[in-house]
Amino acid sequence: MNSNISIRVRLDAKQYRQFCSFDNFRRQRRWFVPLLVSLILFTFAAAYLFLAKGSSGTVAGLLVGLGLAVPMFTFGIYLIQIESQIAAMQLKNTPEIYTLSCSDAGVLAFGAGQRVVQFVFARQAVNHRRQLRILSVSIRN
Repeated sequence: MNSNISIRVRLDAKQYRQFCSFDNFRRQRRWFVPLLVSLILFTFAAAYLFLAKGSSGTVAGLLVGLGLAVPMFTFGIYLIQIESQIAAMQLKNTPEIYTLSCSDAGVLAFGAGQRVVQFVFARQAVNHRRQLRILSVSIRN
């Protein structure tokens, strides 16, 4: 029995923002470095206020201000880059990104530039379960 299933995949700006947020903040944990820099600056400000008694708190205030500005600046640059990527990929009008075609012979992925990636699978029955093993991958333009 030969069955063929085609799936058209579309991506809009909201989904792209959600994916980028998940990828950067949950998977790669890129929130950690700005937070660490801020904590270090807050610690130096507290140490300065504790050790330099009788002096003005200008340096401590500057350190606290920098500690607040670093994560805001980092997050602002992140948002600007995401919006520029959305504009460059023209995701405002929900374009089709790729088409996935599944058949008994394998899986074909057609990209937006008509680049074709073919996966050929072999099925094996192991402990009454079906497992897929990739036998070959070919990429054609």
